[in-house]
Amino acid sequence: MDVFCEESAFSVNETDKILSEAKKLGYAVHLHTDQFNSIGGLDVALKYEALSVDHLEVISDEGIAKISQSNTVAVILPGVSFFLNHTYAPARKLIDSNAIVAISTDFNPGSSHIPNLHMIMQLAALKMNMSVEEIISAVTINAAKALGVNHFTGSIEIGKQADFAVFDASEYSELIYNIGINLNKYTVKKGALIYQNPERQ
Repeated sequence: MDVFCEESAFSVNETDKILSEAKKLGYAVHLHTDQFNSIGGLDVALKYEALSVDHLEVISDEGIAKISQSNTVAVILPGVSFFLNHTYAPARKLIDSNAIVAISTDFNPGSSHIPNLHMIMQLAALKMNMSVEEIISAVTINAAKALGVNHFTGSIEIGKQADFAVFDASEYSELIYNIGINLNKYTVKKGALIYQNPERQ
């Protein structure tokens, strides 16, 4: 269950009611909030132990402290800020406060018409002062945690699914350096090859 809590969307009280019912029904909950207004959505998300809270462009220092003390993943969406020419989420503050940070495209026709995850990763480096290693963690294991699937995917470990990609690069920093370019050669899912890039053989 995912709710958008903003002045122009669901109110705090409405969000509380929706998430309360969702939890009773056994659903995992997520929240989009603090994109334009900080109206209390984050507190509701933490109350119901949301897997993730997305956006957070205008999160306060108090909000950063709260989410940093929780198990909820802060999902930042640099493509939205780029597409709307809006404030970027304070990724550096979140990471330095030990929040769990993930990155997503938020690909949609209204505010982030950017399906290219590599470009999103590069925006995180250029506009949010994130390191290459932080970005890779944010789109792998932390993203898996935001979806509640980190126990079986998101990292290469014994006992997890063999889900990984092979890139046409001499070192991993090239994934961030090459703006808007997808260097993917192969993608493996559950140990099976599911994609080959014919241009990178």
